[in-house]
Amino acid sequence: MTYHVGYRGCQHLGYAARNMRMHNDTGWNLRVVDGHVAHELTMRDMLAAGVSGVFDGGDIAHWSQPENRDINHMRVVDDLRVEAVGPDGWAPWYRGNTGNHDVGAVSAISAASALHRPALEAQVVYPGNQSTAGPLPGLYEVHQPDPTIPLYLHVVSHNGLLAGQGVNPEPIPGGVNLLSAHGIFTGDPRQRDMLESHGEQRVVPTSWVDRGWDAVLLSDLHTLGPVPGYGPPDRDRGQVWYTGSAVRRGFSDAVGPRGWLLVTLHDDGTVAITARPVWQRPQHELPVINAVGLTTAEVDEQVTAHLGASSWWDPVSAELTGDGGYILRQRITGVSPSLRRSLNGSTGRWADLAKGSGLGAAWWDVPIESAVTATSASSTGQRTVTNRISDFSSDLADRVGGTGKVAALVAGIAPQDRDDVISAARAYLSDASQPAGDSADTAAVAA
Repeated sequence: MTYHVGYRGCQHLGYAARNMRMHNDTGWNLRVVDGHVAHELTMRDMLAAGVSGVFDGGDIAHWSQPENRDINHMRVVDDLRVEAVGPDGWAPWYRGNTGNHDVGAVSAISAASALHRPALEAQVVYPGNQSTAGPLPGLYEVHQPDPTIPLYLHVVSHNGLLAGQGVNPEPIPGGVNLLSAHGIFTGDPRQRDMLESHGEQRVVPTSWVDRGWDAVLLSDLHTLGPVPGYGPPDRDRGQVWYTGSAVRRGFSDAVGPRGWLLVTLHDDGTVAITARPVWQRPQHELPVINAVGLTTAEVDEQVTAHLGASSWWDPVSAELTGDGGYILRQRITGVSPSLRRSLNGSTGRWADLAKGSGLGAAWWDVPIESAVTATSASSTGQRTVTNRISDFSSDLADRVGGTGKVAALVAGIAPQDRDDVISAARAYLSDASQPAGDSADTAAVAA
């Protein structure tokens, strides 16, 4: 027989996008509704897949003090699990972790605690939960949800990642061991894209992964799937996967499916992981317009043509949420100050075109990027914010040895992992380096 566990993370309930249309029935930001719908669809899909347990990897809420509507939705959806009693008379168990968005001030209790309901077989790892699990309650806990099955869930919370050397997860011999944490995996070549300002930076060391785990299931990066170099076909045991997120956060998150991970334990002790996508509202980036040398009328003509290419309406989204509008973005680059002033008079009409007669785009944004001229370094050799960087790898080396945020971040990495992190980052940045004067895409994934 097989044993199934559903892993999800980064639900970000309560996340709202600026410029998003309001939901007709509730008056909420439509992106909040999208998050609620995706969260419920995830649970329903897990139950339909026959999971014996549900695990949440953290950031179930977008804010450390979520609104009542979001807490109520957490519990209503978890009640679906409680009510899903199988032939054996048992409902699936629930275990949850704390992410950086769940954590507020030092004295605040994790937002994830809203689902800590032991009487309903739901337990969450967070400081202050008076857990009897160890070895470090609230920081690093090991759970065996089913006493008849040697499945051990090793859970390191956001607070545990910040605790330093006190947390040292190790597999338990003779069982299936799954490691979970909410943070930046230092072995992930995409780690540069996960850095953000929400809470302290939290690192999952590469050294943890090669300790004999059957699988490592992480949350924080919003891209669903295995980590390059640590998934199939790179290795059988000890694969590293990210649970992804419920919805994309604007265009800062990478393109890709949203959903959850189906973790299957076979009789022989092997573990198989499958990504299971759920619905997401379609979003589309229109072709970028390079406005260098263009008139206002020429830019307007291109924008109008892009908007007229489709109705930007999705019937599945309409059925699920009551609004089928796409999420659209039109970037315009190389805009001079005078052209910017002229274009300001067109943005309102573009928004009307995008949305149409109550249909069309539910979210519309036009980032207008000014033309940039390269600036040489000052005679003192001091960096200015307008300087072009042509060698990102060397620039990183300068910053690591400085006194800024990058140096502070590197100083917070465990000494045994610091060189590996810097080497991986410099290798990545070497690929990204280009001659001064060329344009470069911005980093895409926010955690």
